[in-house]
Amino acid sequence: MTVDLNFREMGSGPALVIAHGLFGSSSNWQAIGRRLADRFRVLLVDMRNHGESPWNDTMDYPSMAADLDRFIQQHADGRARVLGHSMGAKAAMVLAVSHAESVHSLAAVDVAPISYTSGFRRYTQALSDIPLNQIQSRREAEGWLTEVVHEPGVRAFLLHNLKRVDDRWAWRINIPVLHDAIHTIAGFPELGDARYQGPALLIAGGNSNYVTDAGAAAARMLLPQLRLVAVPGAGHWVHSEQPDHVAQLLGDFFVG
Repeated sequence: MTVDLNFREMGSGPALVIAHGLFGSSSNWQAIGRRLADRFRVLLVDMRNHGESPWNDTMDYPSMAADLDRFIQQHADGRARVLGHSMGAKAAMVLAVSHAESVHSLAAVDVAPISYTSGFRRYTQALSDIPLNQIQSRREAEGWLTEVVHEPGVRAFLLHNLKRVDDRWAWRINIPVLHDAIHTIAGFPELGDARYQGPALLIAGGNSNYVTDAGAAAARMLLPQLRLVAVPGAGHWVHSEQPDHVAQLLGDFFVG
């Protein structure tokens, strides 16, 4: 069952739909969206079980791709340029293969259509262990994460999902469903011999290990027209670390 995705909109021109990664939201891509809004009508979506989009017990790539297709039919006249990061990029790849008529061109950021070994369940467990009915501040919530999540930037990224609702704390992400689906999200569905024959771009972080030679080969198999670009000095969150470079690459690609 598809869900109606919450979204932010900026700019004008051809529709460009942007799908964020795991534990993220549409706000993660606003900086890139603003840089592209002079050329495109940028539509930044919250994926299911994230941000302000509906929660659903199913969390797999065919379902996420179906959500994106429904969104494109409803908000982009049935066809759009599509950009995704990490989980969002995998969903965009499945969309492009299964609903090619909805995708004008495809850009993926720092992920390949392969299965990864994931330690993200420790994050979902750590988040679920925070006693929301006891904490008084975001700083106090961070204290609960410190022993499990050592990197301050990752803690801040995860805690972006903590929100105040009236007089209580709540999560923007569906932690139980994401916890159960981590292995599915780390994987990639079997698509048989299907391919997306349209223009495709894969932007990899030069310091990231998400796009290996094997991953690049799998991407080229799925996306025969693929162009692969590595951004020097960037890790997995390429768009946050090198926003001007990434925006330039995306603008040049999607204008074509």
